[in-house]
Amino acid sequence: MIKSKKLCAVILAAILLVLTACSGSAAEPSQPTEGASADTITYTVEEMKLTLPYRSNRVEVRGGNWTSGYATEDTTIYVQRIDKSEYEDGIELFDIAKTQQLSQIKYHPSAVKQEDGLIYYDFSAEEQKHEYHYLFVFFESEKSYWLLAFVCSEDIFEDRRPTYFSWINDITFEE
Repeated sequence: MIKSKKLCAVILAAILLVLTACSGSAAEPSQPTEGASADTITYTVEEMKLTLPYRSNRVEVRGGNWTSGYATEDTTIYVQRIDKSEYEDGIELFDIAKTQQLSQIKYHPSAVKQEDGLIYYDFSAEEQKHEYHYLFVFFESEKSYWLLAFVCSEDIFEDRRPTYFSWINDITFEE
């Protein structure tokens, strides 16, 4: 299903995500993209467009296979673009999500869910004496698979969950 080197890289990326959650250095915010509201900013990562609150920033991503990172006042979002050529032809996005979920079994992640056209799973983990909640969401564009990880303090996740899904539902891809 997945080349063994790729699986190792995904596992390493997940471990590094846990270790670097909320520790990136913030950059100055960019100006809103044309057509975006004054309250939001749209970031472009290759063919993906991600709209976040204007007060969000790009953050430096250290380690792992993350393509880019962003931070709001209480959440860090990691983005990973995976070229489709790295997987066998015909693999389903749900299978990629299952493989990723299994690589994090020590955290007891939820089952991979497929709801309202989204494929995702989540879990909580204690790192550096703090409890974090991780929400992993998977997308497919014409050329790539995409993994987005939303990381926040466990105590705010349930309140922030609807906001995350609003941001997720606003993601678009230019083909």
